[in-house]
Amino acid sequence: YFPFLAAILSHLYPFVHIHVLQSKRETMFYYPVFPSRELGVFAVRYGQYKAHYFTQGSTHSDSTPDHDCHWDALLASHDPPLLFDLEADPSENYPLNSFDVPNYSQIIDAIHKEKLKFESEMEFGESQIDRGSDPALEPCIDPGCSPRPGCCRQAY
Repeated sequence: YFPFLAAILSHLYPFVHIHVLQSKRETMFYYPVFPSRELGVFAVRYGQYKAHYFTQGSTHSDSTPDHDCHWDALLASHDPPLLFDLEADPSENYPLNSFDVPNYSQIIDAIHKEKLKFESEMEFGESQIDRGSDPALEPCIDPGCSPRPGCCRQAY
């Protein structure tokens, strides 16, 4: 969207110079809100294409016409992955297939190689959330009190 908006704005305001920078990153990997070793990468962007290996509903996607993205949609695995051309379909509403793109198989193969390479090098760290909670580490509403944490009031 940004290059399009920059073109409109520079036409309306010729004295304003907007420089659109291209990302140096060719490939981007997407994980769900709660990543797991078992499922791995959910989607891979490779140039103008994005492949979804898994999809799952989200409250942030309720406005899309795709009901598989709505908040109540369950986790779904896709083999082959759903492929989108982000230049032609930035909202990712219309998955491509081999009839739409002559080099569909080559695109899927290239993306899959990037995914396998990334996952082979990816190391998951220890989950800090799974460690539980320690009251001594909670924020103190009364920072000058003593002894801590017993003198701290709860925020609620």
